[in-house]
Amino acid sequence: MTVTRSQLHKTAGELLAFARRQAEETVSFDHPIKSVDLNYVLNRVPPKALVAPRLITLPNNPYKPNLKVFLIVKDGVKEAVQQMELPLISQIMTLTETKNNYKAYKDRRLLCSQYDMFLADDRVIPTLPRVLGSVFVKRNKVPIPVKIKSKEATTRSVHTVLNSAHVRTPGGAVGSIQVGTTQLSQDELTDNLWAAYQYLISNQGTIWKIDAPLLKTEEDPDDEDEMKERMKLRKRNYDIGLKSVYVRCGNSPSIQLFKKQD
Repeated sequence: MTVTRSQLHKTAGELLAFARRQAEETVSFDHPIKSVDLNYVLNRVPPKALVAPRLITLPNNPYKPNLKVFLIVKDGVKEAVQQMELPLISQIMTLTETKNNYKAYKDRRLLCSQYDMFLADDRVIPTLPRVLGSVFVKRNKVPIPVKIKSKEATTRSVHTVLNSAHVRTPGGAVGSIQVGTTQLSQDELTDNLWAAYQYLISNQGTIWKIDAPLLKTEEDPDDEDEMKERMKLRKRNYDIGLKSVYVRCGNSPSIQLFKKQD
């Protein structure tokens, strides 16, 4: 089971209509912007989570306009980066400042809740798991690498991340990708959904790829036909492609877009 672009256009309209109905039923002057997410289920749990996510270029910005972004940079470059006046960056800290200011788990948990997205100088990415701990992994906020170079190059790198959907390798078999908000029009949301959906379907064999042991071993049979069947089974057991894909907006019901044929 898969979906067409026209079906996605209808789905986008249904999600936005659901969000409008909820806003009308809420007795409040403040109607928060809700995210639209593609949720996916993998055939099996990946062997390990990757630090850097894949980026999907989208036609329309998928995030709310007042996004709060925290940037971690290499020691010694903070002042230079501050002078760049990067868009949407709310706070800049060096790796050492981050380590010293957020040693306790409760402090890292508070930091994680205070910002919508975390970016980091790609030169400090390998050190971050020890500095930030598991709370950022659990909340799907592991910092995304950006290249800190000239003002023009750095601005371009940050802009790319802030205008893309982020495909992370989940710690389990279920993952989520934000592809838009309820501020987008039906056509804009359709364009984003289609771009992200097509990327997932087309690249599912490489995003979460692991090497299967397809070489013949001493325990394998000599019979050629039997060996072919064993190799097919072995390859199937190492398939970390998509089992299903759904889309939802806030607490709306999930709408299935893709289901792997048995």
